[in-house]
Amino acid sequence: MKLITFFIIAWFAFFLSDSLMAQSKKELRADIETLKMEKAFLQAKFDSAVVSGKLLHEKLREKTYEAAEITMKQLNFELLYVLCSDSIEKDSDEVARAIDWNDLIVYDQKNILAYETEFINTIIDGKSDEEIEGAFKFYKDLLYKTKELYLKKAAFDEKDIFRTALLELLDVFIDVAENEYAEMILIYTKAAEILTDADFDRWDFLTNEVDDKEGLANDIFLLKQKVFAAEYQFILQKTE
Repeated sequence: MKLITFFIIAWFAFFLSDSLMAQSKKELRADIETLKMEKAFLQAKFDSAVVSGKLLHEKLREKTYEAAEITMKQLNFELLYVLCSDSIEKDSDEVARAIDWNDLIVYDQKNILAYETEFINTIIDGKSDEEIEGAFKFYKDLLYKTKELYLKKAAFDEKDIFRTALLELLDVFIDVAENEYAEMILIYTKAAEILTDADFDRWDFLTNEVDDKEGLANDIFLLKQKVFAAEYQFILQKTE
C-alpha cells in the first residue's frame, strides 16, 4: 500500500513538474517575442534618430556656410570703407607695432598649417598607425596651446580684429581636428579586408568637409588681416 501511495505521489509530482516546465517554456517564448519586438522598436527609433541627425547636420552646415558668406561680405564692405575713408596718417611707431603684431600672428598661423600638412603627409606616405596618431596628437596639442596663448594675450587695440581672427580660425581647425580628422583616422586605421564602400564614400565626404570648413575660415582670416593692415596703413607682402 505504501509503495502504491509513493508511486501515485511521484507520478503526480512528475506530471505537475512537466506541466510547470511547459508553462515556463511558453512564458519564455512569449518573453523572447516581446524582447524581439522591443529590439525592433528601438532599432527603428535609432534609425529615425540617425536620419534626423543627418538632416539636422546638413541644415546646420548650410547655415554655417551662409553665416560665413555674410561675414565675408561685411568684411569686404568694411575693407572698402577703410580704404576709401579719409583717415589721419598713423604714427610710424604705431604702424611698426601693428606690423610686428601682424607678423607674429601670421607666423603662428603658418606654423599651424605646416604641422597640419606634416600630419596629412603621414597618411599620404602610408606611415604606421603609431606615426599617424603621433603626428595628429602633436598637431592637435599645438592648436590648443596656440589658442590658450592668444586668449591670454592683451587686445592689440579697441577692435582687436586680428587676434580674434586667429582665435576664430583656431576654433574651426580644432573642430575639424576633433571631428573630421579623428573620424578619418578611424577609417584609415581599419584593416583593409573590413573596409566597405560606405567607408570610402565617408572618406570623400570628410575630406570635402575639411576643405570647405578650413577654406572658408582661412578666407575670413585673410580678409580680417586686410582690414587690419588698411586700418594701420601698411602693405601686406606676399610670402611663400
